Amino acid sequence: MTNSASLSIKTASVAAELDKAESIARELSLAAKNARFVVFRAGSQAAGLTVITSYFAELAENTIQLVHTINDISSRVAVDSVREWKANLLIGHLKSAREDLFEDEHKQVMKQVINKATAMMQGISENLKRELNRLDAQLEEIQSLMRAASVIVVTSRLESNRTGEFEQNLREMADNIQRLTNQIKERATHSRRILTRDDL
Repeated sequence: MTNSASLSIKTASVAAELDKAESIARELSLAAKNARFVVFRAGSQAAGLTVITSYFAELAENTIQLVHTINDISSRVAVDSVREWKANLLIGHLKSAREDLFEDEHKQVMKQVINKATAMMQGISENLKRELNRLDAQLEEIQSLMRAASVIVVTSRLESNRTGEFEQNLREMADNIQRLTNQIKERATHSRRILTRDDL
C-alpha cells in the first residue's frame, strides 16, 4: 500500500473516532447542564460548584469545536495525500517518457518539466507534514483538556460533600462526567495511535 493510500485510511479512521468523540462531548454538554440545574436548586450549599459546572459546559463546547477543526484538517490531509500520490505517478511517467526521447534538446525540456513537477510534489509533501503535525497537536489538546477535567471532577466530588440532600445526585453526575471525559480522551489517544501505525 502506498503512503498516500495509508494516510487516507488513517485520516478516515481518525475522523470516525472523532465523530464518536463529538457525540460523547454532546452528552457531556447535557450532563453539565443537568448538573448546573441541580446546583441552582441546591443554592448557597453548592455555591462552589457553580463555576465547576460552567467549566464542564465550556469544556464540552471547546471539545466539539476541536473535533470540527480536526475533521477539517483530516479532510485536507486526505486530499493532499491523493495529490501527492498523483504527483508521484506523474513524475514516474515523465521520467519514463524522457528515457524514450532521442534529442538532447527534448530531454532537456523534459528535465525542466520533471523538476517543476518534483518541486510541486515537495510542496505538497511539506504541507502534508505541517497538517499532520497540526492534527496531532489538536488531538493532544483534547487529551490535555480531558486530563484537566479529571482533576476538576475530583474537586466537584469534594464540593458535593457540602450540599446536603443534593450530595448523592451531584456525586453521580460527577461520576458520569468523569466517564464521558475518559471516553473522549480514549478516542483522542486511539486516534494518535492510528496516525503512527505502520500497518495501514
